[in-house]
Amino acid sequence: MMRKVWTKEEKNELRRKLKLIVDSRERKNEHILAYLESRKVPYEVRKLPVGDYSLMLGDLTLEDDVVIERKHGLEEVCVNLGKDRARFENELLRAKAFGIRVFLVIEGAGWADLQFGTYPGAALYPPEEIYAALIRWTVCYPVTLVLCEEQHTAAHILRLLYTYAMEELR
Repeated sequence: MMRKVWTKEEKNELRRKLKLIVDSRERKNEHILAYLESRKVPYEVRKLPVGDYSLMLGDLTLEDDVVIERKHGLEEVCVNLGKDRARFENELLRAKAFGIRVFLVIEGAGWADLQFGTYPGAALYPPEEIYAALIRWTVCYPVTLVLCEEQHTAAHILRLLYTYAMEELR
């Protein structure tokens, strides 16, 4: 985001023009779209170069600053450790190269699921391997890990992006 000193009026105007960007390749996100629609949060579906969600404040887009990469459970993380590993890590490398902050939101997962291997795919990718990969991604790339229940995902996505944007406007 372009750094400048914002007046209080400009900040308030930008807050009123908040719009979520949803990547057009994002799948299994009906619950997120339903949440947005039920709360009348405007959103736009289009291709994002990195991530699944970002934010616009009026004409200012934050897609070059911050994105949400959503995983539909630890099972999808297992896929990213297997056949999709190179693609996924290339996406994280792009984010790092361009200075994009990534919030990796994993739905329907908690630390206990990870610790005890209570997720589909645990036989192929044991908890130690998943945990090691998650920690590696947070250390090597600009990634912050967020685990949440599926029914809270949309609220987390909005809060993370909104908070990031408001901090940028300070």
